[in-house]
Amino acid sequence: MTVPAPHGKLRSSQNSTEHGLRSDHFRLLPGESREEFEILRKSWLDRYQNHEYANSAVLLMVEKLAENDWLVRRGMQAVCNAQQRFAEAELANQSEEVLEKTRTQAQRALAHFHVPIRERRSKGLRPV
Repeated sequence: MTVPAPHGKLRSSQNSTEHGLRSDHFRLLPGESREEFEILRKSWLDRYQNHEYANSAVLLMVEKLAENDWLVRRGMQAVCNAQQRFAEAELANQSEEVLEKTRTQAQRALAHFHVPIRERRSKGLRPV
């Protein structure tokens, strides 16, 4: 039996990542702007960096707030994209089967947007 190399396991763990909302670790997805994320992150840090209670623990929590803000925006975009695909399929007078499949994808996108936070909280973990 062949044991996968650590770098191979890491690469394969990212297979078919569509929205990354269930990931244990925050990362930008292909097509997302590092520059836009840094602007968002900086806006969060600027709000709290000079606060009288600012310390490394508070700033770490602010970093997580910035990541969660990004994930919420990503989730909202995934829902909008699914709704757009549904509307396009509906306009194109697709078959009922195609419409139902697209409707289901839109519903799943919305569910995936909310489930990770609920699951993590139920396990006593903090949201990503």
